[in-house]
Amino acid sequence: MREPPHKAIPANRLFSTFNIRGDLREVHSAFTLIELLAVIAIVSLLVALLLPLAGRMRAKAGEAACLSNLRQVASGLLLFAADHDNRFPAYFSDANDPAHTHWQYVVGTQYLGEPDLNSGYNDERTIRRSPMHCPADTTKSALSPPPRPVRNVAMNGSMYPTHVQWPKAQGASYRKLTSIGNPSKLCLIADGQSGAFSNEWGYSSRLTGLVTSNAEQLSKAARHRDGLNCAMADGHVEWHPSTWILQESDLDHNYNDSLFFDTAVTH
Repeated sequence: MREPPHKAIPANRLFSTFNIRGDLREVHSAFTLIELLAVIAIVSLLVALLLPLAGRMRAKAGEAACLSNLRQVASGLLLFAADHDNRFPAYFSDANDPAHTHWQYVVGTQYLGEPDLNSGYNDERTIRRSPMHCPADTTKSALSPPPRPVRNVAMNGSMYPTHVQWPKAQGASYRKLTSIGNPSKLCLIADGQSGAFSNEWGYSSRLTGLVTSNAEQLSKAARHRDGLNCAMADGHVEWHPSTWILQESDLDHNYNDSLFFDTAVTH
C-alpha cells in the first residue's frame, strides 16, 4: 500500500521539534525571564568595561592630535625664524596694529595656510581647523562675541617674575635660535588656557610665571592626562605632567636652565 506523501510544513511551524513518539509538535520560541536578565547583565558588564576604555582612547587620540598640531606650529615658527634673521617672533603685538602683528596671526597666515582677517580668520570653523586650536578644548570664549573656540597655543614669552632683572632668565620670545643654549630643552610653545580672551594662556599670548606657578590656573591648560604638551625650540614635541611644569616654572629654584628658562643670553 502506497504511503501518503508528506505534507509540507507551514511557514509558521518551522520552529518545531519531534516529541518522543515522533509526532510533530510546535514549540514556541521565547526568552524566559531568567535568560532575559542574564543577557541584560552581560551587556551591562560589557558596557561598564568598554566605556572607560573608549574614554581613554578618545583622550589618547586628542593628545596625539594636539601634539601633531604643536609640531606644525613649531615648524611654522622655525620657518619664520629662518626668514627673520634666525629670530622667533615676539609674544606681544605691535600696539599700532595688534590684529595683524600678533604672532599667531603672522605665523598662521604666512606659514600655516590660514586665511587672513578678511577671509574668515576668526570664523568658528576656521579656528576649529587651526593647528593652534587644541581639539581637546571644548570651551568657548564668552569675551569674544560671538562666543567661539580659541586658538589656545601659548608662547614661552619672558617667563620671569618682575623681581628678576632681565635678562637673568629668558624664554623663547624674540630670541635668536642661535642664542639659546640648548634648544631641545627649552619650551617654545605649549597648551594654552581654555577660553582665554586673547586666545592665550595668561591672556597675553605668553606663558607667564604667575600662571605656571599657580596650580589652579595651570589646570585650565592641562587638558591631557593632567599635563601639558610642549613643543621645544628645536621643533620636537613632549608631554610633561603638571607637577613637573610647576617645578620647572618656579624661577626661585631654577636660576639655571630649565624647561622654561634659558640663561645662555647672547644676541
